[in-house]
Amino acid sequence: MTPSRESAGAKHIACVECRQQKVKCDSHEMHPNACSRCALKGISCIVQRDYRRRNKRVRLEQVEKEFQELKKAIASTDSIPSTSTMATTWDAPISLDISNTDSHSDHKSNLISWTALQTPCDSKTISDLTLSTEDIQFLFKHFAIHYQHHMPIADLTRAPSDIFDLSPLLFWVIIFTALRRLPDAKYRSIYDQLAAKIKSLVTVTFVHPDEPFPRLPSVYSVQALLIYTLWPPMSYTVGAITSWTTAGLAMFTAVRIGLHRPGRAQDFDRVKVSHRLPEVIEIVRTWIACNIVSEYTSFAFGYPSFSQHETTVALQLQLPSAFAAPPRIQFQAKCLLLYEQILTTITYETLERTDAAGCAERDRIIRSLSLNIDTFESTYPNLDVIDQLSIQLCRSSLSGLYLMDYDTDYPKMTYDRYVKAYSSSLAVLKLVIRADSMYPNFLTHSIIAYFFGLVMAMCIIMRLIVLPFLEDDDFISVKQIYFQCITLIRDCSFVENDMAAKLARVLGNSWKMQDTRSQKFGATPFAMPTMSIRTRGTMSVIYDSLWAYRNKYGAKKLIVPGKSTKDSVKPMLGEIITGTDSNKEALYFNGSEVQESEPATTANSFSLLSDTSEAMMTDPQAQDNVAPMWQDIDALMHSIGEFSDFGDALGVSPVTAATIDNN
Repeated sequence: MTPSRESAGAKHIACVECRQQKVKCDSHEMHPNACSRCALKGISCIVQRDYRRRNKRVRLEQVEKEFQELKKAIASTDSIPSTSTMATTWDAPISLDISNTDSHSDHKSNLISWTALQTPCDSKTISDLTLSTEDIQFLFKHFAIHYQHHMPIADLTRAPSDIFDLSPLLFWVIIFTALRRLPDAKYRSIYDQLAAKIKSLVTVTFVHPDEPFPRLPSVYSVQALLIYTLWPPMSYTVGAITSWTTAGLAMFTAVRIGLHRPGRAQDFDRVKVSHRLPEVIEIVRTWIACNIVSEYTSFAFGYPSFSQHETTVALQLQLPSAFAAPPRIQFQAKCLLLYEQILTTITYETLERTDAAGCAERDRIIRSLSLNIDTFESTYPNLDVIDQLSIQLCRSSLSGLYLMDYDTDYPKMTYDRYVKAYSSSLAVLKLVIRADSMYPNFLTHSIIAYFFGLVMAMCIIMRLIVLPFLEDDDFISVKQIYFQCITLIRDCSFVENDMAAKLARVLGNSWKMQDTRSQKFGATPFAMPTMSIRTRGTMSVIYDSLWAYRNKYGAKKLIVPGKSTKDSVKPMLGEIITGTDSNKEALYFNGSEVQESEPATTANSFSLLSDTSEAMMTDPQAQDNVAPMWQDIDALMHSIGEFSDFGDALGVSPVTAATIDNN
């Protein structure tokens, strides 16, 4: 045989790694360097002539054995103790003094390590924005103090630099969330610059990767999206809030990368890996958090839920303590099971039925679910105020469904149902005020579901105050609580005339109209109509209230043409309603006509002024300062993205808005 034929028939030996994976190897071409595949993976390239490929069946048998041992450990583990008896180091209230970091040493249960947060982190840059080491440390501490205890999704026992290495998106989302409510002009400017960059980063990570062969998002990227959902970018309208979209995206991505199967997550990746215990814990906590965030978003916006409580979450809550999520997340997951029961039991078909049989069926379902809530609450006697609020919001949203029915044959029964709805909603208001005293600016830093839950409870109370089940002293007390909550909502406003500011004005003016109506016209029991909007679940009461008050108190209905004069509209609307100047004359509605020259007081006067009046056209001061409540309702409804422009539909021109003084 000639040398040329010998060289042509020579066999090339693959490296150990390529041999094991049974793929083509070019080590003979790259020698003495590593082959292309090993170089790409960053591993050593070893050529061994006598190497024999290992049988993967042995590894599969080992994995199956480990799985069986894990099942036995789960079966032999006692049930997880209640939140009240668990180690309180997970979610104990934390001090709000940023400078005194030593006082936080006992609060590692919130997944916070103050030592790690004090670790210096090099300056980080995203696009043309650079944050210094001092800013990064301050913002991470601010997030840990004001946001982490609401829902400990991210593990802040890691240093900021370590979090950045794991997921740049998680790092920047934590920074972005911490900047939300900081009043300093410097941080406000950083927030505005970072908003568009975060949206772009989320899009590249989850929707449109900019790589030809993109890697799947990691568990830490999902955590970033959950935080971004709970504390979305501040917006002027409800329609601009992205929480519903990002909640679904987080849920679907979690399933895509196998978080719903924590022991088998490697089955959803291209490379078989064996997760270590810390990684499994991270997966379990993140998947449970996905379900919690999905359920809260569904509750806040009145949409169906993406959650999968019935299987994966229930099973993972029974894992051994080594794998268990923090008690705050465990409790929220169990509490959200109650929300899931409400959504799955009271279906749209059940809500749409208006006949006697449908009302009776709803009543039976509501009473059964209310008993479940009471039983669940009785098992947790020593809850944190945040967990108490979660249960009470569930109870209030359920009892609010009583407003859909009015049984003329049994008025006493209907009356009792209304009292339950009123009492549970009032408890929500009291808990929010209490939480604000324990956690300064609680509503400002809370998750979005608590904000809309408070608005829901206030709408229920506002609709029921015309019913004569309140004594005078109780009425005054409830009014103080109501307007104190309006102040908290107004404090959530970040710019003039945004969503929170509009809601504060609408809720304040609506109460005053109800107050006037009940005291001046002697409202009879059950005068409030039942709800006509039934498609938004437990949040239907908010949207129905906006529609009801828009239809009842629209300016075109209440203003009598020709009755307004320039002198009669000079007083500011806030002065008229609050009675700060009783000597000023004002217009007030008296059943069927508008009368003039009556001293304005809190109890018997309010004004709804149309811009079609001569005074509004001729008095610039009145134009700038007098605004009817219906205009704010129009703006709120239009911002939701489901309603047409009422001003155009009714032929009424818009007017400017003025803030109502509710003190």
